[in-house]
Amino acid sequence: MKNKMKLNIKSQNPYKIILSLSFATLILSLFAQMYLTNKLAVKGSELTDLENQKQELQRSISKLEFDNSVLSSLSNVETRAVALGFVKQSNGILAIKDPSTAVVLPSH
Repeated sequence: MKNKMKLNIKSQNPYKIILSLSFATLILSLFAQMYLTNKLAVKGSELTDLENQKQELQRSISKLEFDNSVLSSLSNVETRAVALGFVKQSNGILAIKDPSTAVVLPSH
């Protein structure tokens, strides 16, 4: 019986074996291609979403920088100060000299 099996395997047409292996390789490569294509499509979609989020954040940063420059402008600060009841200074600022240094006299 063993001899018949060995003969049967050896007597098979080598073209059939090559054809079977080629077909199996084709099927495996198709599945691998579908798997990789699906993974790349998902990653591409995630990348697009992240790019959109990045652009939105850059727009928000630009708007906040503009708001910051408007709110910190001198004219806006003066307007808000007057609204809070501050008055404009009419005379100049007086500078006070540094106080003299205290000297400790030795006790006798």
